[in-house]
Amino acid sequence: MRVALIQPPMDSDYPPLSLGSLAAYLAAKGHEPRIFDLQVPAQRAAWPGSLAEFEPRLVGVTAMTPTIAAAAEVGRACKQAAPDATLVLGGYHVSFLPEETMRRYPAFDLGVVGEGEVTLAELCDRLEASQSPEGIAGLVWRTDCRLKSEIGNLRSEIALGPPRERIRDLDSLPWPHEHYDLDHYLWYGGYTGRWTFKCASAIVSRGCPFRCRFCASQRFWSHRYLVVSPERVVDEMRWLARHGARSVYFRDSTFNVNRKWLREFCAAKGRAGVKMRWLCNSRVDTLDEEQLALMAEAGLEALYFGVESGSQRILDYYGKGVTVEQTREAFRLCHRHGVATAAYFMIGAPIETRADIEESRKLAYELRAKYTYWFIYTPLPGAPLYDDFIERGYKPDFEHFVFSRATIPVGDLAPEELEALHHELVAEFRRKATRGEVWRRRWEILRSVRSWRDVRHLGRKLARRIGLGGRGQVEG
Repeated sequence: MRVALIQPPMDSDYPPLSLGSLAAYLAAKGHEPRIFDLQVPAQRAAWPGSLAEFEPRLVGVTAMTPTIAAAAEVGRACKQAAPDATLVLGGYHVSFLPEETMRRYPAFDLGVVGEGEVTLAELCDRLEASQSPEGIAGLVWRTDCRLKSEIGNLRSEIALGPPRERIRDLDSLPWPHEHYDLDHYLWYGGYTGRWTFKCASAIVSRGCPFRCRFCASQRFWSHRYLVVSPERVVDEMRWLARHGARSVYFRDSTFNVNRKWLREFCAAKGRAGVKMRWLCNSRVDTLDEEQLALMAEAGLEALYFGVESGSQRILDYYGKGVTVEQTREAFRLCHRHGVATAAYFMIGAPIETRADIEESRKLAYELRAKYTYWFIYTPLPGAPLYDDFIERGYKPDFEHFVFSRATIPVGDLAPEELEALHHELVAEFRRKATRGEVWRRRWEILRSVRSWRDVRHLGRKLARRIGLGGRGQVEG
């Protein structure tokens, strides 16, 4: 059965790995999936016509909270381009607010709650057999909706199947990279420009054992942390290298949760002779010098840390479970071992004051991260703090959801003051490449040209550099 999976346009240069995983799983089950990635300019320009030509029986659209409005617009366009297809919404937003989301966005016939591979495969089997999808674990449906686009009205009843049991053996899942435009992200993805040229992305774990109150990950995946075997991760890196990648960024929320696993990964990478450099995310309290030395020896180029705040009382409010001194020590270790760093800060906790933000500013200077990013705290559905705010009367505006606007009352700061401070911090810590980094990047680009397709990509980048390129291309 033909299945279209759509990544809505968003302000991101990450490849759609979640859709890639769904597509790979469906293909292994005998279906014919195709990803329409609207982050890629060429696909975004022509996708309705391409979708109509593909004639899918099922269309799946993914959405996190910041992209739910864009996903709804895509859903409405799908009804025009593929009117006979069943339209399904998946991702974080519908997983945490299934009934509200289905009522608010009536274009969607069904919703997938939580991990999607098995649920979507079962749905495809039901549709192919002309059976009702009602009762499938992990699915939300309208009681007056049977097989396709009979969506009823806003008063229709919403029903939810039982929870879907998580996939325990992540090694059983096929790799996602054949199903999206890997080459596009190798040339134009953001990590390609910031670190090593042609940087791929991968996710090798699911679940989070930590309990940050601002994060929804633990409720989506649960606190049980599952990870792919070290040997399979090395095999995936080898596959990406054969397809043009020179490095890989592991987008897992915390790559080094399991110390034994990490040692085995570093050893397996060394045994396999895989020279590829890599980047990952870490908490400051999961890192020690012995571990960092192993990672650096295994080709680690950079670590991303969710620092969040330089104020201990704000860290405690967020339930981060770390101290400011642990943050300082983690960055000292990275500088000592020559591992580059990036730091994420978040301002705007409800109890935060100007003094707390000033502590964050001072810490950011002290840490000397290569890249420092600033965001305004916004309550996310699924996070424990979100529930607290809803109980206190918070009314989220999902149609204008961004991380650069003040959406809740904050300490002694008016909303416009917080936004001005955020703008000031972003500008203050914006980093320009050094001359040495510019020349290194040019050398990396030249070394990466291996085919006529690479020559075309290089031509496009040069054209954009001198103002001849088209709009919308993501510059690496």
